[in-house]
Amino acid sequence: MARRRKLNIRHRASDNEGIQSTSNNTNSTNVEGSNVAETRSSPCHAEGVIQVEPKRARGPTKIIDVWEMEDGDLIIVNLDKYGRPIGEEGTTLTRFIGSVARRYQYAPIDYKSWKVMPNDYKEEMLKLIESKFEFVPPINDLTREMLKSELNEKWRQWKGDIKSMAYDPTKTEEEVASLVPDDRVDPNQYHD
Repeated sequence: MARRRKLNIRHRASDNEGIQSTSNNTNSTNVEGSNVAETRSSPCHAEGVIQVEPKRARGPTKIIDVWEMEDGDLIIVNLDKYGRPIGEEGTTLTRFIGSVARRYQYAPIDYKSWKVMPNDYKEEMLKLIESKFEFVPPINDLTREMLKSELNEKWRQWKGDIKSMAYDPTKTEEEVASLVPDDRVDPNQYHD
């Protein structure tokens, strides 16, 4: 059975005419239950030992469909009365924020804390989010602070994940620093 995700995307005209049309974008992912079940556990009976293949992990969230949106296309995100995103588009926004926080070009990991990171990086991330998403009602300072808080949380979580992937108590700091645990990490930032 296919799982469908519909996003409310607004397309803008390339000239100064304004809004061209409003449409739903449908992405579908087909998952065949029988194939997944077969690959998950293939018992092999050899001398009373049952070997089971490990469960396949999905991998990191990349949100490629949002990153590769055409210029002028915006995902419309509805906000509740407290300025928090709701609905499928809100979920997509949250996933995109996590993706931005994991990109070293936007959120470098060589800063000790979010407070120490220069505001230029934070403003660049907010501009990127606002270039991909339109907020209804229009975004205000409260929502911007919520987005910054979410970016902070995702960025700290990412730093913790990197440390847990690389930390080995049997190795020296230099050995740990020489092994970059993930290809999404810039080796120049991974020295502290």
